[in-house]
Amino acid sequence: MEQDRLQHVRNKSNEATECFKHGDYRGALNSFTAAMELLPEDKYATKAQLSSNIGHVLVQLQQYEAAALSFGKAHEFFFRIDDRLASAEQLGNIGSVYRDMENWEDSLANYFKALAIFEELGYKIGTADQCSNIGYICSRQGAVEDALQYFGKAIDIFIELGETIKISLCEQNIQALETLTKKRKQKKSCCRKIVNFDFLDCDDTH
Repeated sequence: MEQDRLQHVRNKSNEATECFKHGDYRGALNSFTAAMELLPEDKYATKAQLSSNIGHVLVQLQQYEAAALSFGKAHEFFFRIDDRLASAEQLGNIGSVYRDMENWEDSLANYFKALAIFEELGYKIGTADQCSNIGYICSRQGAVEDALQYFGKAIDIFIELGETIKISLCEQNIQALETLTKKRKQKKSCCRKIVNFDFLDCDDTH
């Protein structure tokens, strides 16, 4: 009986993933939610992944408060099964939700929490991604020196990992900040856009 139930969960999850790929975010949300409702109480790992996926869908629907709550549930489920890496990724996701809401303080707080765990675990790509995210928030807060520091740290790791696209994005951000600083010193207005980027995907759940 439970195997049949779990198969229904997989079917609904796969259906949701296909909806997401085709831009049917409402359909994806309905199917992921149905999959969650079918799960037995003790399936924490699957609940964690489904909660994360629901969070990503809600971001696409611009339902940011609900997305933050869903990523928070994912964080708790991953923590419960002692998956610290995945748990920290959810903190990064929460940080990005608050970033999209322009809630810089809560965004930065969650990015820093994720960064601390990634550094402790030696997870270099996660460390670099969070440094770039922190650099972006610092730039929006006007903390130019801090932004440059974190973008620089991100670049160093991206170079080590061969992440050429991310290196280029960080370099654009640094160039924009340096241009902004120079023009401010010249007492001229500058409205140069800082490139905003993060690296979130809606993963398949099996």
